[in-house]
Amino acid sequence: MKLKWILTSVIVTAMIAGSGCSKQPKEVPMETYVKIWFKVFSDDAFMKKHQSPAEATNEELEPFTKPFNYSPDDFKFTYKQINSNPDLKKKFDDLSLQYLSEKSSNTLREGESIRNADSTKKETP
Repeated sequence: MKLKWILTSVIVTAMIAGSGCSKQPKEVPMETYVKIWFKVFSDDAFMKKHQSPAEATNEELEPFTKPFNYSPDDFKFTYKQINSNPDLKKKFDDLSLQYLSEKSSNTLREGESIRNADSTKKETP
């Protein structure tokens, strides 16, 4: 009987200790979050299936978050934080516009480089 009590105590203690060790989601820095966000929503298959990251499973989000060393739970946690805090929402919007502006500038530069390379090839005898 005493052995049963000791085993039960050990199991309960281990369960309580284990539950305290679970990893809590952390907030993703906004600059990184914006990059992940645009990678997620530029994926056609994801977009056809989900309207928000909160709907996605962790397995579906992991390919996007893992390269940045964050978990899907971190991404979802930050998503909820942004949607509940007007200041974070504004910061997200501002950084999103900046990110899109940089991407479009890079695309324009790449297009000009390609055109210049093509015109150089045509001019060379």
